[in-house]
Amino acid sequence: MHLDFKNEDNLQGILSMKVDEADYASSVIDSLKKYQKSMSFPGFRKGKAPIGLVKKQIGDDVLREEVNRVVVDSVNNYMNENKDKFIFQPLALDTKIDWEKDKDFLFEFKLALKPEFELDLDSLKKIETFKVEISDEELNTEIEELRSQYGDIEQLEESAGGEHEVMVFRVQELNDESSEPLDGGFAKTVRLDYKNYSDAFKKLFKGKKKDDQLTVNIKKDLPKKDVLAAFEIDSKVYSDLSTNCLITIQGAINLTPAELNEAFFERVFGDAEIRTEEAFKAKLNQLLTDRYSNRETNRLTKSIKDFLLENVTVEISETYMKEWVERNEEGSEKLDEKVSEYIKSAKWDLISNQLAEKYNLSVKAEEVKAAIRLRFFSEGMAYYKSQDEIEQMVEQFYNYDGYRMSVEQNIFDTKITRSIQENVSLKTTKVSKTQFEEKTK
Repeated sequence: MHLDFKNEDNLQGILSMKVDEADYASSVIDSLKKYQKSMSFPGFRKGKAPIGLVKKQIGDDVLREEVNRVVVDSVNNYMNENKDKFIFQPLALDTKIDWEKDKDFLFEFKLALKPEFELDLDSLKKIETFKVEISDEELNTEIEELRSQYGDIEQLEESAGGEHEVMVFRVQELNDESSEPLDGGFAKTVRLDYKNYSDAFKKLFKGKKKDDQLTVNIKKDLPKKDVLAAFEIDSKVYSDLSTNCLITIQGAINLTPAELNEAFFERVFGDAEIRTEEAFKAKLNQLLTDRYSNRETNRLTKSIKDFLLENVTVEISETYMKEWVERNEEGSEKLDEKVSEYIKSAKWDLISNQLAEKYNLSVKAEEVKAAIRLRFFSEGMAYYKSQDEIEQMVEQFYNYDGYRMSVEQNIFDTKITRSIQENVSLKTTKVSKTQFEEKTK
């Protein structure tokens, strides 16, 4: 066995492998003997036919099998021993072989070289990161929403315009010519708090009962800004709407906000230790701060990744990647697009691996399982599944390679972001919750 690698350029090269008869001869004999035990030939008992007869019938196939095994094992060993030198899987080149006559064989593989590049992490100082600080006004707004969420509900016979009234109605776009519901038209169930009623909506709903229907000229009877806010649509959707809509009243309720007391605090957080309004506000503030911190980490992770992909030069052989895609992807449509995606992914793998080495980062199996478990809990599974059932699901999803690798990559990228935050002086801007929402639209 002789292996020789020669560079074609700084991005790829050719690995030549010379396989001598001595490298496979004994394996071929051993394999033929195994087949001999199960083969039957006329005039011989099963397993008693001469080895020469077995070789005559299946010798070429066994030779191919054993030589290919030697080649695959040797290439894999070579790649493992030189994993810091190459990227991607080898591409086998066409080789002319006469399996009946040849004793020695030459195989060639195209290999992609791992590119060398430098990371200028100081350039990341240009990236802006946000530190969200919840204002007193925003905190009070959150508290009022929670009070409404956990408040007492009273069904109303008709809209009375009370301070805590909530109206629920169904809006359906109509065909202006037939006045029938427009096929494929806009339709939505709307929940509107009294505090958000405009004068036009107050007039529209006054005295209305469940199942009452109104045909409304939304371009004339309701101000545009009120429609945009209530229907949660933008100006483009508004301009495409027909003139008339059918509004069906589904009901009105009076929602009395919960009192700020210990019972309310425990319902919100499930913590009987919170007994004062001050402690409740402190915990809610921390919860909101953590929530927006996590959102900022996700946003910053994408910003850092996009910045490095855009500004770090990493040379990867496009011709190699194109050949790899052509061999491994069905169909040739959108070939350039696929090649571009693979190169971008490979580039990020190289950059992130260099950062991982710099900051000594890794992702352990238990971290991945913990993240999967947290997703299940956040989806409320703890309310209807036992701990054992959840653990079984964690193991099941962990064993799905694609899912596990996706979660692992997210953890890995987050660790990179936090390491950069700790080691690079990014431009930090303090913002309120409202400002953060505006800046990250």
